[in-house]
Amino acid sequence: MDQLVIEPGTFSGGGDSGSLIVTDDGNKNPVALLFAGSSTQTIANRIDLVLNQFGVTVDGGNSPPPTPVTDVAITSVSAPTAVTQGATVNVVVAVRNAGTQPVSSFDVSLQDATDNVAIGTQTMASLAAGASTTLTFSWNTTGSTIGNHTLTASHSLTDDNADNSHASTTVTVNGASSVIHIGDLDGYPSRNGSNWSVTVEITVHDANHAPLNGATVVGHWSQLGQNSNTCTTGDLGGNGTCTVLFPSLKRSVSSVNFTVVSVTMPDRIYDRTLNHDVDGSSNGTTIKVSKP
Repeated sequence: MDQLVIEPGTFSGGGDSGSLIVTDDGNKNPVALLFAGSSTQTIANRIDLVLNQFGVTVDGGNSPPPTPVTDVAITSVSAPTAVTQGATVNVVVAVRNAGTQPVSSFDVSLQDATDNVAIGTQTMASLAAGASTTLTFSWNTTGSTIGNHTLTASHSLTDDNADNSHASTTVTVNGASSVIHIGDLDGYPSRNGSNWSVTVEITVHDANHAPLNGATVVGHWSQLGQNSNTCTTGDLGGNGTCTVLFPSLKRSVSSVNFTVVSVTMPDRIYDRTLNHDVDGSSNGTTIKVSKP
């Protein structure tokens, strides 16, 4: 019918039929004449068709009315910057209708361009003009090659702007044998005169969950004050362990958190998503220690 459908229904009200709809900017270019409305939609007749039908022009201007634009854009692709081979991760694709027309029934696909593997396709039933949405794809990296991967999202709709019909992101797939992670966090509070102190013991594991010496751990305490927040596993004779200390906390402080920020070691890659705690006293990344 060559009519425009505008959502939501609050765009128009009773008695608005015949009103001129203009662009929402300083130019206020004519777009359509309001035909009818309901609680969910407003229907409008394209101004170019109305003017051509009656052989008239917009008073005060010789420029033709704006042409309706169909333009669906893939605005972003979001994923973790690095994953361990074999892991399944979520990839989020953002889609926006950047045109002036509602669109219906088109596909959005995600492709691993590096390995030339299709990750998945999802169908959008419709998308109103100006509306945005996100789609989540599950990417299983079991068969992915080691190294950087370009993930590209695209849509199937033929529109007026092909330049924004696709977007990409880069994800590094690391070999499982090179990955290290936190395998245990243990907190030990003790009284210290009128104050109290905390020692946190950190265990670093290799890919086979074996203790690993030579890994440098950097963390962050949730309380301000003099403390140590860096240690290297095995330096004090521990088997894959090292300790950090907060020597003096006021009695008014009921608890303190220690969070692992990074773990570094030559030729190894830290994957925080694999962090765990063998005894369940933490989530493997942050431990809360309460006042004794």
